Parts: sequence; C-alpha cells; structure tokens
Amino acid sequence: MKRILIVLVIAILLLCGCGKKETEKTQQRFAVEYHQSYGSWGSFSIIRDTETGNAYLFAREGYAGGLTILEEGE
Repeated sequence: MKRILIVLVIAILLLCGCGKKETEKTQQRFAVEYHQSYGSWGSFSIIRDTETGNAYLFAREGYAGGLTILEEGE
C-alpha cells in the first residue's frame, strides 16, 4: 500500500510540476552599478532601479546602513 501511495505521489508531482521552470528567466529589478569596500566593516554601493531609472546610494558601516536616493529617473 505504501509503495502504491509513493508511486502515485511521484507521478502527480511529475505530471503537474513542482516549481518554476528552469527555462524561465527572471530579470532583476535592481542592478549594482558601483561597489567599493573600505576596511572590513564598511562599504558603499550605487544601485539602479531598472524599472524607474532611479539611482540610490547604499552606505554600510559595521552593523548600520542607510539608503538614499541619488537621482530620479526620467
């Protein structure tokens, strides 16, 4: 009985699929345009929103960080 149940579950999963297809490509909304680290704790990055065109500055120091807009897209 257990074997039949296991085979049935596997058959259903194979027929229906269990997740995204590997051929689907996802485009990332945010792209890192520039990144620089200083020391072992700090860094800053310029990040671009590909949908709106806005650019953001992300600064990190230790366990703290902040995000601010640099320029608005058109």
